[in-house]
Amino acid sequence: DEVVDIFERINQGGKRLSLFDLVHASVWSEDFDLREEIAQFNDETPIRAFGTLGEEVFTQSLALNIKGDCTKLVQLKLTNEECKAVWNKTKESLRIAIDYVKTTFGAQNLAILPYPALLPVIQYYIYKDGHKCIQPQHTQMISDWFWTVTFSTRYSSSTLTRMKEDADWILRILNGENEPRIFAIALNVEHLKRIRMNNASVIKNGILCLMAQNQPHDFDNGTVVSIDNTNASRANSKENHHFFPFSLHDEFGLTVSDINNVLNFAFITRRLNESISNDKPSIYLSRYEQSNPSIVHHMESHFINATAFSAAKQNDFTTFIEERGKTILTKI
Repeated sequence: DEVVDIFERINQGGKRLSLFDLVHASVWSEDFDLREEIAQFNDETPIRAFGTLGEEVFTQSLALNIKGDCTKLVQLKLTNEECKAVWNKTKESLRIAIDYVKTTFGAQNLAILPYPALLPVIQYYIYKDGHKCIQPQHTQMISDWFWTVTFSTRYSSSTLTRMKEDADWILRILNGENEPRIFAIALNVEHLKRIRMNNASVIKNGILCLMAQNQPHDFDNGTVVSIDNTNASRANSKENHHFFPFSLHDEFGLTVSDINNVLNFAFITRRLNESISNDKPSIYLSRYEQSNPSIVHHMESHFINATAFSAAKQNDFTTFIEERGKTILTKI
């Protein structure tokens, strides 16, 4: 491990080598080029729609599948023969893992997946189980693990070691040990109110996954918003909507930081976003309330309860953010 770190730091002559470069060189042969294999995988249409996976996702997955561990030293011990033998099964396991995080956890694209490292661990379950799905008796345990890894920020340090620990747990539950894996979460509404959409944040991505998982509806007609942007018409593609418009932050007495709070965002269609433009919530919500008798129900799909909805209609940003934060925290 120390040698790899040192090599990455001192190799400044030309191309800076990464761990992947070293693994790639170790497992290369004329009939198996891991870099080319990864490029072909990432060029598949469903993968492009989800997002290009980083090279480390593949080396971590291969190391877990072959060695049951994915630390740097273990990745460097991978051989050409080992990787070739498991490559096709590993690719399919990753495809199934991607489908699972999309359909089950709302991570419709890689940009909002809390940690890319979650994919190698989930694919490890698929790889070892062999059923090409998460078994019903394990779905709640996998769900508890996913969400508590996210909201405890478990993978923000010692990632590879913790992935190995979680992979060991995967083996235990596959061997019949009914062992929940839940990590402590220490969040409050004030914490959520400090999260900005323009900053990288695992908690932010977790919240966006919850929003997507909750199948948000457009405010005006109740249409379910497609988060993965696979609609034929661009008008129906998903956009991130400032509930209180960014352009009016001065009028609301808010800073740019305030208006970019994750709690001020909602997934709506491009069509609706253009219709709202920069209207105040008091204006556009009153308009849609008259034409949509189910608007309160549709607001709930965005974690906006009746109190938050009422506050928005009065352009009360503070109460809106507080109430929406409470609802999302309860969901967490």
